[in-house]
Amino acid sequence: MDAFVKLIGTDVAVGQVWLFRASVAFLPVLLFVRFVEGQRLATALHTQNLGLQVLRGFFGAATFLTIVLALRVSELAAVAIFGLTSPLIMIVIGVLFLRERVRPVLIGLSGLACCAAFAIVPTSGDIVLTGAAWAFLSALCHAFAAVIGRILMRKDAPSTMALYTNIVAMFCAVFVATLGSWTPMSSMDFMYCVVVGLLGGGSYLCLAIAIKHIELSQASLLEYTVYIWAVLFGFSMFAETPSIIQVLSAVVICSCAIAIDKLNSD
Repeated sequence: MDAFVKLIGTDVAVGQVWLFRASVAFLPVLLFVRFVEGQRLATALHTQNLGLQVLRGFFGAATFLTIVLALRVSELAAVAIFGLTSPLIMIVIGVLFLRERVRPVLIGLSGLACCAAFAIVPTSGDIVLTGAAWAFLSALCHAFAAVIGRILMRKDAPSTMALYTNIVAMFCAVFVATLGSWTPMSSMDFMYCVVVGLLGGGSYLCLAIAIKHIELSQASLLEYTVYIWAVLFGFSMFAETPSIIQVLSAVVICSCAIAIDKLNSD
């Protein structure tokens, strides 16, 4: 999804890209609800936690908006570096807001990982300060959405969370698109926007299902493969080559994540 967002570049207004992401994303979710879960839409929308669903939707919408802004000024793999910090930020959020007990060493490792991400800003031409700020804000919003999802999954189905996330994103996108300018789109840009919506909706749905059926730590570790994909897509689609400092930063972050997972399992 991020690769196609970057392909669009600045040719299409942010509000338009966001609107396509929110509207087209309904398709994979609705197909899953109808043909996999065998539910009616009204049943899938039933929740006892409407407030949390809406709040998670806002964080999900903000995650996409900030990642679009980051990708417009920075390379794909460089932005992915900050995405790696999201599961680690979740630990800090759990301590601050959910009063989870955690050993100080875990907080220290999480802090080291975030510092490693920002270390690439002054030493690598792959990302600028503005891009780093947007990318880190996206990781922060994603972490909040994931933590809220942990609470919601106790009673709500993954498809319910995905539906409310898209509904809230749709309202936000319509608001932003209305305020901003609407730019003419080529047929290729239109296709890219549709693909962004399909992949975006599918990714949130798959993540919700994954967290429902496997341990959160396992899901977090799998998310760290995103950097490998970002490097591959960045090189093949945009001829982007990661810098040495960027690779070292990714190694430090992933090492911190693996160490945290090992400490949690001991």
